[in-house]
Amino acid sequence: MSTDDRASKANLVPRFSSLVRVLKFLASSGLRPHAIQFSWFDQKRWLTRSYKQPFNTDPDKGFRLEDEAMLQQQVQASQQGRILVANMGISYRLELEYGYYRLCYTQVPTARHRLIHNLLAEKDITQYELTDMVDEGRMLPPYQDARIEDCSGTIVTPVKIYHFWLDWVNGQYSLGDKSSYTSYTGEIRTFWNELEAEDYMGSIKDARRRMTLRRRVENPQTDESGEMWEIREEEANIARP
Repeated sequence: MSTDDRASKANLVPRFSSLVRVLKFLASSGLRPHAIQFSWFDQKRWLTRSYKQPFNTDPDKGFRLEDEAMLQQQVQASQQGRILVANMGISYRLELEYGYYRLCYTQVPTARHRLIHNLLAEKDITQYELTDMVDEGRMLPPYQDARIEDCSGTIVTPVKIYHFWLDWVNGQYSLGDKSSYTSYTGEIRTFWNELEAEDYMGSIKDARRRMTLRRRVENPQTDESGEMWEIREEEANIARP
């Protein structure tokens, strides 16, 4: 950590201790979001950060003192029941329950995620975390009446790590095992391939951490939205790496 980073963190703690608690819990859970929308924010307002800078606490654009006060009030109000605190993208939501945070998420929030989930099931992969997903810019045939764009990413299982590329080949959806490319070493490889241990990155380690901490909970959605997982603050902080 650089001197500037230490100074920024030290300055953040006294004024925004509740925000620091949230960020500490998310990091301990293996989640490092680049944007958070707290429940009292309007639809256009997000708390954002870059890869190198901490979350913005500028009074005009970032997290404000009144937001810190709101977080403190929500901790007290949660003694009466569960409260939605924030959303992070389409998959993750942060809640408070009896003074403690819980992170809830589903692996299949969209039709594309359901397609990937079903293709993985055909490979007998049912326990996994999906990370580093990137849109690749080509539209595939609709799936379950939904528009689908091809994408690449990483599948993390309890014992293995795979790279995939969601594609349409010979009239079928594929995770990349039906198409190939030439690597920089001259090898012919499929886009579905197992990664070596030295290929581990921070996001993959975070995915493994989520798998270690998560537990299945009832999904309140009535449609086909997949398994719901939760990670609790009490357990995540105790098991901090």
